[in-house]
Formats: sequence, C-alpha cells, structure tokens
Amino acid sequence: MFEPATSTTPEPQAVATPTHPHLSAQVKYVEDPEAFGYQESGRNLGDPTTFENFLNRFESGAIIDASQDEEANQARRQKIEAERDEVLSKRLEVEAQKNQHLEVYVPAQEQLITDKKAEIEQLTLEHERGKMRSEFKPVKVGLLTFLFVCNLTYLLLFYANLLFTIFFKNYDAVIKSGQADLNTLLGTVFDPSGIFTWHPVLIFCYLAPTLFLTLGLAPHLFLNVIGQAHHQKWVKLGFYVLAFIFDALLAYQLESKAHQLRKLMGMEEPFTWYASSMFWIVLGFGFLAYVVCGFLAVVVEKEFEKRDNSRLFETKLGFLKNHIAEAQAKIVELQGKIGELNAQLGQIDLQLDAFKRRLEAISLKVGSLQNTLQAFYSGWLRYLNNGNHYQKRAECEERFQAFLAKNAAPVVPTETEEVVPNGASEFKKSVFNRVFNSFLLGMLLCFGLSWSVMAQKQWVVALDLSDRLVTTPHCAANDQKVIMQAFTEFEAAVRRSLIVNSKDVFMVRILPQKNSPFDGHHYEQRLSLSMPATSIAERAKRLQSLKKELPTLLRELYQKATFSNQPNKYYGVDIWLFFNDLVPYLTPKGYQTELVLLSDGHFDFESYEHTVEHRSQYTHTKFIRDFKGPDWKSIAERQGAGILPISRKIGGVSVRVKGLKAKTSDIFELDKLRFFWGKWLQACGIQHFDVSQ
Repeated sequence: MFEPATSTTPEPQAVATPTHPHLSAQVKYVEDPEAFGYQESGRNLGDPTTFENFLNRFESGAIIDASQDEEANQARRQKIEAERDEVLSKRLEVEAQKNQHLEVYVPAQEQLITDKKAEIEQLTLEHERGKMRSEFKPVKVGLLTFLFVCNLTYLLLFYANLLFTIFFKNYDAVIKSGQADLNTLLGTVFDPSGIFTWHPVLIFCYLAPTLFLTLGLAPHLFLNVIGQAHHQKWVKLGFYVLAFIFDALLAYQLESKAHQLRKLMGMEEPFTWYASSMFWIVLGFGFLAYVVCGFLAVVVEKEFEKRDNSRLFETKLGFLKNHIAEAQAKIVELQGKIGELNAQLGQIDLQLDAFKRRLEAISLKVGSLQNTLQAFYSGWLRYLNNGNHYQKRAECEERFQAFLAKNAAPVVPTETEEVVPNGASEFKKSVFNRVFNSFLLGMLLCFGLSWSVMAQKQWVVALDLSDRLVTTPHCAANDQKVIMQAFTEFEAAVRRSLIVNSKDVFMVRILPQKNSPFDGHHYEQRLSLSMPATSIAERAKRLQSLKKELPTLLRELYQKATFSNQPNKYYGVDIWLFFNDLVPYLTPKGYQTELVLLSDGHFDFESYEHTVEHRSQYTHTKFIRDFKGPDWKSIAERQGAGILPISRKIGGVSVRVKGLKAKTSDIFELDKLRFFWGKWLQACGIQHFDVSQ
C-alpha cells in the first residue's frame, strides 16, 4: 500500500511551512501528526490545496512522523525503562519494610500478648488454688527498713540543723571569739550542738522538716488518687521540681548567712553563690537524700505488700495487663505504619502502571504511513469542524479520498484473465478498473470509519475512600453502582471487538490515603483488567471471571474501607496531586480515556501545610468558603480565584465526578464546587466533563 520514503537525518522537532514537497529537500519531523494537522489547518484556514500539498509531502518523505524513528523510540524506551527500574527498586524496599512489619514486628507483639495472657491465666489459677508462692523476704525487708529509717533520721536532723543555722543561730558569739579560720566558719554552718541543746525554737526546727519529708514522699505514696499514668508522671515531676526549688532556696540562704559572717570577720570576697562549693554541697546532701528516701519508702511498702498474696496477685496482674496494653498500642501503631506503606505501594504501583502505559504508547506509535495520514487528516478536519467550513471540508475529504485511491497498490491481472482485443479490451479494462477502484475506495472509507468506531478505550475509576463513606448516606452502595455501570460499558466495548481484537482497559485506582487499614494495591490488581496485557486464550475467561467477582470484591473493599463511624478518623486524599502526578500517565496516546472520580468534590486535609497558593489559585478547595452571597461568582472571576491548574495538560480524557456533596449550610456550596471544578478541568485541557451529585 504506502511505503514511506527514505530520508536524511532530521532536524529536532522542526515543523515545515506548508509548501509543495518538491520545493524543499529538507526533511521535517512532527511529534504528533493529529496535533500538527490541527495546527496547520488553523494556520492555513483549512485550505484544500495546502492540505493536498501536505499529503504529498508526507508521501514523499519530506515530512515524517517522529514516532516512526525507531532509534528515537528505542532511546525513549530505554529512558522510561531506567526510570521504571528505579521506581521498582523503591517498591521492593517499601515492600520489604511492609513485610518486616507484617511478618516480624506485629507477630512479635502478638506473641507477647499471647504469652502475657497465658501468664495471667496461670497466675489466676495459682491464686484461686492458694498455691501462689510468697515473695516476702524478711532479711531484705529488714535491711531496706533500716536504710529507710537511717535516711529519714538523717534528713530530719539535716533540715533541723539547716533551719536552726539560717534562722536562729547566734552569730555574735562567733564574731566575738575572734577566730576567722575555715574550720570556725564550717562549724557555724554544721553545728550539731545547736539542735541538741534544748531551746523552744527547736520545736519549729524539728517539726518543719516533716513538711519537706511529706513533699518528698508524696510523689510515691499519694499518686494512686491521680488518674492515668501519663498524668502521674507530670505530677511526680512537679513534686520533684518543687522540692528542688525549696532546697535551692535553703542552700542560698545558708550561703548568704555565711557570706555575711565572712564579711564581718574581715574576709572580704564577692557574693557569687553559684560558685560556692558550700551551696552545692548543701543542695546535694539535701535533695539527693530526699529523692533516695522517697524511693526507699516505695520499695519498703512494696516489699511489705508481698506478705499479702491477694495484693501481690493484684500487683502482678496489673503489671501483666499493662504489658498487654502497651503491646496492643504498639500493634495499632504498626498497623498505621503498614497502612502508610500500603499507600506508598499504591502510589508506586500507579507510577509503574504509568510507565507500562508509556511503553505501550511508544509501541502503538510505530505504524504505517496510512495511520500517519489518517491522524493528520483527523487533525485537519477537527479545525474545520469547529467552524462553518462545510465547503472546505467536503473538498478536503474529496482530495483525501482521491489521494488514497491514487496511491493504492495497482491491480495486476491474473494469468486466467480474459484478454479482449482492440477497443473492446480497453473499454472492459476501464470499466473493471472503475468498479475495482470504487470498491477499494469504499473499503478504505470503511476502514476509516472502523478506526474511529473501534478506537481503543479505557475506563479508569478513581475512588476517594475518605470520610465521605460515613458522612454521605448510602455512599458505598452508590459508588458500587457507578463502578458496575462503568464495567458494563467496558464489557460492551470488549464484546463489540469480538474480545480477541479488543485493546480496551478497565482499571480501578484507590487514591492514596494515610493510615489506610487495607492493602489498596491488592484490590487495584483484582479489580482491573487490561485486554492487551491478557493472552488471547484467557481473555474471555478473565472477562467473565471479573464480571462474576466484581460485586463481591467491591462489597469487601468498602467494608474494609469503612473502618470507623467517626469522620475524624479518616485522613483526606489529595485529588489535585492525583491529577497532576498520575492522570497524565494513566492516559496514553491512542486511547480514549473515561475517568470516573467518585468523590464529594472537596480537597480537604487535616493540615494545609503541604498545599500551594499562587495568585489566588490553590491546590485545595477550602478557599470557596471565602466567597459568600449570591454574587460570589462575579467576585471569584474578578479575583481570578480557582483551583491551581496542573503542570501539564491532559488530552483525550473525559471526566465524570460523581458524589458531589456540600459540607456546610451554605446554599451556594454545590454551585461553587461545580463552577470551580469545571473551570479547573478546562484549564487542565479536559473539555468533556460532568460534575454531579
């Protein structure tokens, strides 16, 4: 049929000015024949003569479809495969982390819970039978009690001496003694005779330390009246801080008295209390002994409790239950991490699927000159269809058909063909050629229609499984109905192509969601079917199998996705990021893509720190609340407000957003969502869309 002419080395992505091919020996390459046809048709106002010149240039090799350059395609393929291998390596790492959590960390915590429960059962059985062995050790208790009493006596005497020295010491006698050496100075601070010589003030000196002792024992002895453990921790810390402050004040006062005494005794020096060893010695001997005394009191109390097996049983039981609660909390934390890893795997699989589509798209690009001309012609007609260019369209169509007929393979008569002499022979040959050419032209037209009718198509159903599952009535049932409808359309298209010829694709994609409790990638794989990726022998069986399993799989998916009745337990999904990063790779060239997004239409998040704002355009929909009143649309248009367009335009896609829902009492909220969604989709290059409830 058509044989592309050989050419010289092309200039990179240059586009020729529409002239006759023989006037220019330079070869021009185009990336997209259809887009090139649309562009040149607009530039030349759809002129039929120029259109025919372009056809001749394609046929002569003056213009070449860049996708026919196998070396360039191979370079693209190698680059995509390298990127794919890098992402695949990352997937293996994430998969290894997930398996480690599933196969090591979670089972370890579950085994710990099992062991502790077994210990509880054994402990309960021993307690009921009265066979619990007493852990009370008299010698240990006696030693600890002795240490506690000694420590308590020390603290009583230490604080009594400290209070006496600070508030009641007679320093006049020290000064009159005339001794100003260090021993005399230390004797004024630690003077045992002062607290063992009767004086009425000693009543205060001995009773006041009980306040400090109570403060030291309070964190250990009275915390059972406080609620939860994390509250007890802060209360205990508060007691310690308060005790430290009291001891520091007493040490400071003592150092101040000592400094005054030095000054009166002629020992002049600056008052730097923080550099004084006396200050830190007093603080250490007081506060550290104070802390040790508190711990000894707790240990002694617990040792005495061991005499009572009932209390010992309750203590051990509480200890084991705390271990179980900690293990259960750890499992919840690990499951949350597994959910995050599943979300990462889902996103990585979308990228891998996108790489697969891009590789398939490169393979689909390589075709015959006939496909290139058909694509160029479609682009040329697309411009003419946008206006009232009926005459030009008819003339272009006539020239295109004539061009196809002219360049068709010549008819070679067979050896058995009857030869008619002279004029009769020429007449019969003329009639035969006309009939055959008409038949051939009709077949070409039929193939042209077949190309448009049997266009490869894919259905992508994207699921937003956030809090809409519990805030929207009958959300799961409505979603499943829409998914089944999309699959029915897919099945009908596959059967129209007799199954074996089908290139159609049906896929379900779950938008990545933090802390997802299920493996989204697992369900994406089971709910998707690519006919090109399925062997011809298995296509009919696989189609029938998915049709049968689909309702059950969907019910199972939505049951797992609805893990709580509280909306605040669900994390939001990033719809903008899905369109920006993944949708362009889910829509390969050569496919018509029907994207069905099941969502309430809101781009809401727990935190908006990761969102972007640029010139009154956002990657979230929170901003719509700022526009109030019936004139909200005119204000928004005047400010240029809206959703930020994605980085690259998407072609060949029609979008249906189903499940739109208002979240506030604003009567205009649904209208705002439809308006801003429509404005955003158009800015993304999507012309065919429907946004509805």
